[in-house]
Amino acid sequence: MPGDICSLAIMASLARGKKTGNLLLLPLFLSFFASAVNFSPPKYSACHSKHFGYDGTVCVCSDELECDSFSEGSPLSHGEYAVYTSSKAGDRFSLRTGKIQSDSEGSPPLAEEAELTFTVNQSEIFQTILGFGGAFTDAAGINIFNISSTLQEKLISSYFSEDGIEYSIGRIPMASCDFSTYPYSYDDHEGDFEMQNFSLAKEDFSLKLPVMISAIKMSKRNIRFFGSPWAAPAWMKTNEKMQGPGELKGVAGDKYHKAWALYFVKFIKAYEKNGVKIWGLTVENEPSTGFIPGYSFQCMGFTPEMERDFVKEDLGPTLAKLGYSNVTLMMLDDARLFVHSWTEIMLDDPQTAKYIAGIALHWYNEQNTSPDVLTAAHKKFPNHFFLNTEACTGWTGPPSERGVHLGEWSRGSNYSHSIIEVCKQSPATLSPYLPRKSVPLSPLWVLPW
Repeated sequence: MPGDICSLAIMASLARGKKTGNLLLLPLFLSFFASAVNFSPPKYSACHSKHFGYDGTVCVCSDELECDSFSEGSPLSHGEYAVYTSSKAGDRFSLRTGKIQSDSEGSPPLAEEAELTFTVNQSEIFQTILGFGGAFTDAAGINIFNISSTLQEKLISSYFSEDGIEYSIGRIPMASCDFSTYPYSYDDHEGDFEMQNFSLAKEDFSLKLPVMISAIKMSKRNIRFFGSPWAAPAWMKTNEKMQGPGELKGVAGDKYHKAWALYFVKFIKAYEKNGVKIWGLTVENEPSTGFIPGYSFQCMGFTPEMERDFVKEDLGPTLAKLGYSNVTLMMLDDARLFVHSWTEIMLDDPQTAKYIAGIALHWYNEQNTSPDVLTAAHKKFPNHFFLNTEACTGWTGPPSERGVHLGEWSRGSNYSHSIIEVCKQSPATLSPYLPRKSVPLSPLWVLPW
């Protein structure tokens, strides 16, 4: 995106266009070339702007100040368009409307005469955007419950209600992750292969579930929740610890793998019992990290062959047998670097592919791998969607670039660039991004820098 201006959306009033779910931005942009419907671009309230010493501003709300929000706007007329702009200088969803120019006979101007020309091939359809969302980590819960009840309600409303940005996807760490205050699992009873002692942790009841229930109550959408494990209980890993490099003991089809598959089902049932329906699962968060010497927090290594066999022999059949074949199962859950090799190995096996619905991606080191790998994978495996499940910034580079930088424009620009880049490719389904730091100053049990 050029300069310091980011045009967030162009929306127009055109016939046969639709406003459907989270297809708000892209389809209305394309419908610029169709005929008129009554679309009303939402109005944005005032931003109580504050600078924190970085190159952008933050919109502040408090017990006294209302949060910035959206409300119903006025319908666009035929041939009218709307543009929202946010800028480094302080614009926040600044709305501008205008008329598509036409000549005296009512026809659009010739391309060479137009100030701005859009060319759209309406016969070529790329992806459906499932939605946007965030992760319900322990760290997010700690921060949310560290503010007043009034602000808690305002914060969750800003994320999930019609007055806010209407997040519609939620990622749930299955037990602890690096955004927890210590490593814990749901069954630390060694040898419990039947998972008879499986139980959610106190963090689920005090930090995760209450926020999810509030989000469900505030949202008018059907929020898709999916679980991701960082590591199996220590007694099931080869290094006898949740943190650090190690794999699941044994081989696919054995008692450890059957027990680990059962752990997923127990998680789904436990969350459903507490009011949260699980839409999907990823097989393992960042399986490549389980092979990195000295890796400091929860992880568990899988090669693509190991994950293929686990899904085919254990996880897929267990979900199907116990009534959860409708749960959306996603492979990889790691960097773009691995897309080609993992899809070739896992999805070329029909007995594995039948259990896999999608490919989960993380944004780390995207600059080292062309997004063309996504298009190539989609062309070969068109029935499997891509879901961007994790993005986090401020954890690398020199000390001055790490940590929370409230209002830093470049970070938002980097996220936006990544989203636009992925959207330009052709995965069947796409949902950027799920930042793990839902709120600033998230506590960690392990220092990443």
